[in-house]
Amino acid sequence: MNKNSAEYWYRLAIAIDKDIDWALANDTLTLKKYEENIKSMLYALSRKNVFVNPHWNTSLEKAFDGLFEMVALYFQNNSNAIVMLPMAVDLIVSGNKKHSYLTDFLVDIITVGMPDKKRFSKNMPPETPTDPREETGRQLGHINFLIDNMNMYAQQKDYLNALKTIEEIIPQIHTISQNTEGVIIIDLPAILNNKAYFNLQIGKAAYALEVIQNLIQKEPNFALAYHTQAEILEQMQRYNEAMISIDKAIVLEESEDKLQFKSQLLEKMSNI
Repeated sequence: MNKNSAEYWYRLAIAIDKDIDWALANDTLTLKKYEENIKSMLYALSRKNVFVNPHWNTSLEKAFDGLFEMVALYFQNNSNAIVMLPMAVDLIVSGNKKHSYLTDFLVDIITVGMPDKKRFSKNMPPETPTDPREETGRQLGHINFLIDNMNMYAQQKDYLNALKTIEEIIPQIHTISQNTEGVIIIDLPAILNNKAYFNLQIGKAAYALEVIQNLIQKEPNFALAYHTQAEILEQMQRYNEAMISIDKAIVLEESEDKLQFKSQLLEKMSNI
């Protein structure tokens, strides 16, 4: 679509609003972070630097690339942009305006003088009907990106950031499960098991036990959860209960690590 047409810019604004709406509703973006992103754009433009999209390789990548395209065009053609844009963002962050106020403002200015301006607005119907499978694919892609981040933090033993990432993942899995027919291949029990284990690692054994017990109640045949529960109970010095839990894990799914844990637990109990 031609960038000299109002339709291009209005459709871009609509797409940006949709993605940011979704991110704000699902807590993958905050208004504070939104404000920081706009300031980064203005800083890059004023210094003639490259703007590095902080949402690269996430579901918000296209939204902030598009927003930068609009901000850059306004900045290049209007000397008051450095004042007007922060004022608009302040109204959004303070709650006086929705985030769409910025795209409304930008698209109206950018399209001034374009021959087809009168034929388009942000209330126009989508160019093509939205394909639910495409939206689901986008959401799944973002969830998998977050899972990769969680695993990276876990490998680095950065359990606090791993837990923060899990808190982003779980509501998104629930949302996509409610809005999608069929089976979504995301291992939620494993993620909840990680939540319990990571809490154990940062010294929150009691909360970790609560998380794992809730998981076992929902997934009574999940061997890994019983193993994790045994580790939590061992750290709490509840050795007899830990033994019962690791025995249950072995019955469900025998493995070398479970047998090794049981052996170490028996040795510890014999020395008490």
